[in-house]
Amino acid sequence: MSPATPGPALTRRPRVVVIPTARPTFVVEEARSRADAARRVLRELGAEVLGPDDLVMTPEDVEAARGYFTADVDVVVNVCASFSDATPALELYAELDRPLVTWSFREPGPVGDRLWLNSLCGSNLYGHALGRVGRDVRLVYGDPDEEAVRATLADLLAGHYPEPPALPRRQEERAAEAPVRAAL
Repeated sequence: MSPATPGPALTRRPRVVVIPTARPTFVVEEARSRADAARRVLRELGAEVLGPDDLVMTPEDVEAARGYFTADVDVVVNVCASFSDATPALELYAELDRPLVTWSFREPGPVGDRLWLNSLCGSNLYGHALGRVGRDVRLVYGDPDEEAVRATLADLLAGHYPEPPALPRRQEERAAEAPVRAAL
C-alpha cells in the first residue's frame, strides 16, 4: 500500500495509529479533551485505535510514538490537538510508508480571545513540511461531533483516502515589462 493510495476496502477492523501533537503554550486541557474525543470517534466508527494515551509534546514523546508504527497499521492520523511546529512531523512521518492524515479542530475560544489551540496552523505546517520531502498528506478539518468529519473518517476507515482539494488554476496575463521597471 503506497502512502497516497490505500489498497482495497479492508475486510477486517482497520488499525489506526493516532498521534496527538500539541504545545504546552496552548490550552492543554482543551487539546487533551479534543484528542480523547478524536480517539473515541474513531473507535465508534470501528477502528482499532493505537498510539500514545497523552499528548505528544516533547522530543521524548516523539521518540516513544515511533514504536506504534508497525507493519499491520493501516493509516496514521496526526491529531493536531494544538499548534506544533513541523519538527515532530518530519521526525515521525518523513519516511513513513502508510497513509497519513492530519486532523485539526475548530478554534474553541471566544472571538477576540487568545488562540486556545491554533490547530489548523499546525496541520498547515505539517502538510507544507512533509510535502517538501515528498510525502502526501491529507487534512480532516472540524470537530469530532460534526457529521461531515465523521463521514470523512468512515470513508478513510473503509480504505478511501480523502481526495486533495481542487486548487484554483488561474493564471493572469503578465504586465508589460517597461511600466513594471518604471514602478520599481
